[in-house]
Amino acid sequence: MKDRSLTAIASAGADVFDRVCNLTIDWMEAAMCDINAYLMKEGKQELILENVEDVETGPEGEIRLSNIFGEVRTVRARLHSLRNSEKKLVLVSV
Repeated sequence: MKDRSLTAIASAGADVFDRVCNLTIDWMEAAMCDINAYLMKEGKQELILENVEDVETGPEGEIRLSNIFGEVRTVRARLHSLRNSEKKLVLVSV
């Protein structure tokens, strides 16, 4: 009888451990999710690059965006907003 109780406890413990590990992995993936960049034109936001990792300013109002896949976009724009909770960077064309 005692062995069955220990087996049940061990099984339940493994289930809880698996759930905690899965939640931790989900949280880490969400936290590591990169920002998407949008360019606002005529009041509408157009997605210009996903998974942005680096943002650099350049000469004459240029902003250079690069993502985790090595894609690069350079736009003449200024910062409108950055909403980290939404993982959203909005630029306005100049």
